[in-house]
Amino acid sequence: MHPIGENGYFAHSLNAYGRGGEACPRCGRPITRVAFMNRSSHFCASCQRRR
Repeated sequence: MHPIGENGYFAHSLNAYGRGGEACPRCGRPITRVAFMNRSSHFCASCQRRR
């Protein structure tokens, strides 16, 4: 975030981060939030499969 309160340049390309529970812009399924070690990650379980 910029000092003036606007999102930075890279924030415009984030498709999953901070959007837990919202629809994936690619497939429409809900975005999942996974917490680990006092951090979290957001991903679409359909578009980004775990290995």
